Amino acid sequence: MPAPSMRLHLLWIIILLSSCPSAPGPLPPSDTGPLAVESLTITPGAQSVPAGGSKVTFTATLTGLDATIDWSLGTGNLGSLSAATGTTTDYTPPPEFDPGNTTAVLTATAGSLSASVTITLTEKGTAPTSLTVTPGAQAVPAGGNKVTFTATLTGSDATIDWSLGAGNLGSLSAATGTTTDYTPPPAFDSGNAIATLTATAGSLKASAIITITPAIGGTVSGLVGTGLVLQNNGQDDLAVPANATSFRFAAAVASNGTYRVTVLTQPSLPSQRCTVTNGAGTVGSTDVTNVAVTCRLPVPRFAYVANYSDDNVSAYRIEADGALLSLGQPIAAGDGPYSVAVDPAGKFAYVANSLSNDVSMYRITSTGGLELVGTVQAGPAPLSVAVDPTGNFAYVANSAVFVATTGSVSAYRIEADGALTSVGPAIDAESGPDSVAVDPTGRFVYVVNGGSSSVSAYTIDRDSGSLASIGRFLTGSTAYSVAADPTGKFVYVANRSDPGTVWAYAIAASTGALEPVGPSEGYPAGRLPSSIVVDPTGRFAYVANQGDNNVSGYVINATTGELSLFGSFDDAGSNPRSVAVDPGGKFVYVANSGGDVSAFTLDGGTGALAPVSGSRFPAGSGPNSIAISGEFQ
Repeated sequence: MPAPSMRLHLLWIIILLSSCPSAPGPLPPSDTGPLAVESLTITPGAQSVPAGGSKVTFTATLTGLDATIDWSLGTGNLGSLSAATGTTTDYTPPPEFDPGNTTAVLTATAGSLSASVTITLTEKGTAPTSLTVTPGAQAVPAGGNKVTFTATLTGSDATIDWSLGAGNLGSLSAATGTTTDYTPPPAFDSGNAIATLTATAGSLKASAIITITPAIGGTVSGLVGTGLVLQNNGQDDLAVPANATSFRFAAAVASNGTYRVTVLTQPSLPSQRCTVTNGAGTVGSTDVTNVAVTCRLPVPRFAYVANYSDDNVSAYRIEADGALLSLGQPIAAGDGPYSVAVDPAGKFAYVANSLSNDVSMYRITSTGGLELVGTVQAGPAPLSVAVDPTGNFAYVANSAVFVATTGSVSAYRIEADGALTSVGPAIDAESGPDSVAVDPTGRFVYVVNGGSSSVSAYTIDRDSGSLASIGRFLTGSTAYSVAADPTGKFVYVANRSDPGTVWAYAIAASTGALEPVGPSEGYPAGRLPSSIVVDPTGRFAYVANQGDNNVSGYVINATTGELSLFGSFDDAGSNPRSVAVDPGGKFVYVANSGGDVSAFTLDGGTGALAPVSGSRFPAGSGPNSIAISGEFQ
């Protein structure tokens, strides 16, 4: 243990060391970064605002400082602010102008920073700096579409007034405001063909000169379909609605100019052919009103029935009242002709022969006779044939009912002479394909498979006609017949159950996929429905019920595709197997396997069917399918 004197000495050293300043060490790292530049700005800058005018929104932008922004007006300054603090405030000018107090200074303050803008107050209705009217000069046909004019005013919020020159023809939709619609007079007056439209705001005026030209138009007769589009001089497309009786083009043609009215798109639903007379000429000093558009429905000409048991086809001429007149001896087909189809132009007929596994090809003569072009191989047991709406391709559903394989669909190109050329190997379907249909756009094919209660859907290659699978869609029990409506929006399937049903589907426009519509159990039909068809207008559907010897009629909801049963017609023959509607939508025909054809008139308003005088008309043994051809006259 150290002596007391030594302990005292050590204590003294400790006291001296503790009183010395510490050696400098490194500074702690700074986390504040470089100093931000502090600034405060106001947008917009200096403003000129009329007394009683609209409010102006100002925004303050503060950087480098976290502080509250305060707003204020200079002492005695007129006007008011919507907010005293915050990043924005609205300045509302005083209601009246004071010539002794025409300046207001708006200031934003944040901490030690401040920014200001000067607001100059002007008198109410101070003349604007500019006024324009758009569009400028216009040429408008008499009776044509209205033209919307817009006035653009800058530098003031003065009221804009519209007016036409004294005695000027036509009318305006509004006398004040930023826009007005000019409607031209209904008829051309060569002595009053100029109208001056003027917009006025304060002391400013702006005008547009409107030249009224003779109208190009005329009459329409016989139009019941939709989709008719006319053109004038290869442009100015004009859609003409169903049942229209007149038309008038919207684009102007000056006096002494030429016009040429043509049909761009023919109507459909139902399909019609429209022609133009007096369609070309030179515009004079009056409206052109003598252009005539005449539209006609196709006239049913011939009917063809495939007689399964006789291995032949019966041919008929369709009389004006819908009666069938036999054209003589039936024409030979292959073994077990099961389905017959006619191309849209009425030039060729095709018969699927279920027992000889081929398709008979015929040329239709001018008198309705059939001249054999030849036969082409199909798949096993072809039960249905359909032609696409362009008349370029044909498709056959092969049921393979007698062989242990799934069904298939054969695709063919139609040659100029009506012969069919295969476009490649048949594409797979499912079990027991019984019926094939092509949608009216020519993009999709649908095949019902009775063995698997499904629909196989395919896309069509528009160049080659070949098919690519879309997928399968469930149906009711024992799907047997399929039809696409003429709008291209819906597909219907008759299910051969007892009692029977009809299932409805909406077509996905982009893909062709099917979406069921209506009740999950389908719509009621009769016993053993064997065939379904939709009329050319897309308003009615008909089902032949083999077990009840009748036809069910349905109204189609044009929006949803849903069906409403409106009646059953009991004047069909024994065992109706196939139902068809003529292209003009006037008559319905049913092939009855008992050996004849029933004929009905179709009421275009209600869809009701009434037997044609003399119905039923003899056919061969075992009629199984019927097809109708028509032509435009």
